[in-house]
Amino acid sequence: MTSGRILRFLAAVSAALVLMSGLVAARLLLQSNPYDDPAYAAEMARRRPEVAAASLQATGPSSTGTRRVLQSVVQLTADQYAEKLLDPDSFELISAQYTGVPTMSGFIASFPTGHALKNDFPDGAVVLTSGDPTLALRTSSWSGGAGLAVNSAGDADVSAASGYATYDAAALVVKVMAKGIGKVSFRYVFASDEYNEYVGSQFIDAFVLLVNGTNTATLPGTDTPVTINTISYKTNVNLFVQGGAMEYDGHTVVLNTKEIDVVAGSILTIKMAVADASDHVLDSAVFIQYGSVSLYNSCDLVCDTPPPGVGPCKYDSTCLFTATYQQYCGPVTNKADAFDTTPPVLTPSPASVILEGDTLGGYTSFSFGCTAQDAVDGAIAAVTYSPKQPGDFFPIGTTEVTCSATDAAGNTGTATITVVVQDTTPPVLTPYPESVVTREADTLGGYSLLQFYCTAVDIVDGSDTISYEPMEPPVSGNTGTTTITVIVQDTKPPVVTPSFESVTLEGNTLGGYAPVDFGCTAEDIADGPITAITYSPKQPERCSWTGFLPPIENKDYNVLTTTTASIPVKWLMGGMDFGTSGLLAPGYPRLVPITCGTDPAPTFTDVGSYLAATANDLKYTGPQYHMNFKYGGLVKGGCYRVDVMLTVCDATEAGIRYFRIRVK
Repeated sequence: MTSGRILRFLAAVSAALVLMSGLVAARLLLQSNPYDDPAYAAEMARRRPEVAAASLQATGPSSTGTRRVLQSVVQLTADQYAEKLLDPDSFELISAQYTGVPTMSGFIASFPTGHALKNDFPDGAVVLTSGDPTLALRTSSWSGGAGLAVNSAGDADVSAASGYATYDAAALVVKVMAKGIGKVSFRYVFASDEYNEYVGSQFIDAFVLLVNGTNTATLPGTDTPVTINTISYKTNVNLFVQGGAMEYDGHTVVLNTKEIDVVAGSILTIKMAVADASDHVLDSAVFIQYGSVSLYNSCDLVCDTPPPGVGPCKYDSTCLFTATYQQYCGPVTNKADAFDTTPPVLTPSPASVILEGDTLGGYTSFSFGCTAQDAVDGAIAAVTYSPKQPGDFFPIGTTEVTCSATDAAGNTGTATITVVVQDTTPPVLTPYPESVVTREADTLGGYSLLQFYCTAVDIVDGSDTISYEPMEPPVSGNTGTTTITVIVQDTKPPVVTPSFESVTLEGNTLGGYAPVDFGCTAEDIADGPITAITYSPKQPERCSWTGFLPPIENKDYNVLTTTTASIPVKWLMGGMDFGTSGLLAPGYPRLVPITCGTDPAPTFTDVGSYLAATANDLKYTGPQYHMNFKYGGLVKGGCYRVDVMLTVCDATEAGIRYFRIRVK
């Protein structure tokens, strides 16, 4: 290396050391001297001579070389800040509270021409700073370390995000109610004069945007808070702007907060705060876009019809969210309708009326109507009426007509019209033969028989019942009769339905197949179901009886040792289920006394006792039928026969199945 290069290298190193020592000295100076320290005041006056202590206005060069007022940072109340930030279609403000020195915050209605945020926030922004908000309006960095040490308290939430104690905090807490379902988010920019010298140090100025306690000002897709360490010229550089057209030495690009799902009617507490970390100097600020605290910033559907809509959701047809937060294009054609929950107001004409009946049964034709006016849509022409329409006939009595109109948002308003039709006009009576009748007496005390009557016609009732006083017209008392003979005949045969029309079976016994179960049902229009059905040339073989199952002995006596127990009676029907209703023939099972040592065949005329409790216990549990023979109190000793007859088997005496018992 030549001696000249060595000298330039040493000079460069020396200059760097001087610069670093100056930064450290300045930082120590700014940390150790609050505004009431003369040395600190002198330093700040030297570094920021252009900002007056009480000024809330930023100035810039004019064409004449003198300074002129461009825009201003306006201090507002907490409620006014909230109204500037909240999308009125998304939230209803409940309360707002600002914490910090009032002059550390403000509203910028319009950024100066050439400002870094002029195009990003065309409608302005609320700015919260850790010092002087007027610095936010400058279009270039006028000093190497801009800031105002307010010497006020810090904020615990910002301290948690920074990891260090904080000072000079400005915080706005807003309580709101969501008007719809969506995903709440804000649009913001974080800027700081801590860039770039103190990136990676303990001077980690930070801020938070909390929704119900959750910090949503995080790196995209993470829970990492945004600070000068997490977005800088070293880290996440795609989200960082070095210098630029503003006082602060660095700032983020426009960011959206992490989305939080919100349902209609839910109450949210939103906190926005910024503070210095580890000392009181070198300001940081957060700019929150006007009207950007919204449920709909994240909507990315194009719901518009030409010409294109405006805003994040391109509103024309409204972009909304389902109950599962899926985006969809709403049914209305403008944003206001999407959040219109007020129904139209209907004015009836008339609200009520009393009419005199003018025709048979009521009033011929009555015209009425309602007008509908909506706060969003204006006059609504489509009005429906129920149960009557204008010009309809109205019956005697009171009829309530409901008018309805629905606005573009789907809200329906109603009004009622009460129509009373009365009948106060008496009927017109016509006497016969005339009103005054003169007759010559023709019998003792008067006139023997005078024929008279009246006819009555009423506008509403037509003809009416007529009463007479003091006497009724004479009645002859003659009665005429006639006869009407009515013959009802039944010539239609019943409809017979077979269980199946044809079947092919593989022979299973010598010479054929047995048994073959089939049947028919019959229904007659006049007689209903018909049970008496005959078959030819073959009869159904529905009964596949294989005898009683154990513990019943089919041939020998079943010996019972007590008079209070029961015995299960079980049998098979070839595995077929005929149900239990109507399976037992009437009067069966029955208990018939017999002589011990005999085995008499049952007949229809045998005298026995119907076993009702046993019959009621009949059940089918495939493939068996079973019932409990409850003989307690029915037998006293000796021998008996229990008869069972089934309706699906042989209906002759030979079809009676039985077993014998002997009671000791």
